[in-house]
Amino acid sequence: MDLVKKYTKILKEKFQEPEFQNDIDNIFIYYYKKCTMNLENNERNSWIFDDLDRMFNLMFLQGYLVMNETMKENEDLLETPKEPITYEEVIQEMPNIIRTLFKEHPEVLNVKICNEFAIDVLTAMDQDLYEVITNSFNEIAYYGGCYAYIHKYEENIIREHKNELTSFEGLHFLTPQVYMYQKPNDESLTYELYGWAGSILNNQWLGRVQFNPFKKDGDSLLAEIMLSDLIAAAEKNEIISLIMNILKNTTKVADNEKTIFINHFNVSTTNTYVIENVAVQAK
Repeated sequence: MDLVKKYTKILKEKFQEPEFQNDIDNIFIYYYKKCTMNLENNERNSWIFDDLDRMFNLMFLQGYLVMNETMKENEDLLETPKEPITYEEVIQEMPNIIRTLFKEHPEVLNVKICNEFAIDVLTAMDQDLYEVITNSFNEIAYYGGCYAYIHKYEENIIREHKNELTSFEGLHFLTPQVYMYQKPNDESLTYELYGWAGSILNNQWLGRVQFNPFKKDGDSLLAEIMLSDLIAAAEKNEIISLIMNILKNTTKVADNEKTIFINHFNVSTTNTYVIENVAVQAK
């Protein structure tokens, strides 16, 4: 059995696990939206919409295959974790390891048919879409490499599902490209947002969430969300929606049935200004 068939079979079997299936669905849906958000779905562009998912699968498979084979051929390359590590830590740390491993031959993560697809996009469309698609392909390949490690050492990897700010210690991914990390603050819960290490936004500061769910006086709570212009407008709306749901769950944990007022700030390199104030009822 050749390697492609071997790892395709392995991934199909792993895909029967609901958690892995949900992870891959979220990753692919996110990048599908990213690649098509400014693209009209018509007959002229239908080939892009139709083929993207297949390209994503091929890129993920390539990252998964290459990383598995590299770990197999070099057993001492990556040590078994001495202590349990979190899923989020693996996702954040592995891309830099993958870059180091393949810095002399980064082409091993490429797939010929995906490269040809990207060139067709460049020819038929424009440079901007080409760059979004090629970046997405690269990032999905990194995710494939991350999951190769996760599946090899899954007994040593902690996976917790959290939905309120009070339980977020360490990293928490809002989207496949954006994570938040708690910043020490005695007066409120403060989280800094950064770009995932495997993405084009590699560890760049992308925003901040500041919130105090334990305030006892008054009927309302104030949350401030700052988001960088490096995040596309459509993605900002999705991130704000995710944060709003987290905040509502947080007030339940704090036993506060209060209205949450959200100040959303857009942060650019030249200025900071309020876009909108949104009141959200925590129920």
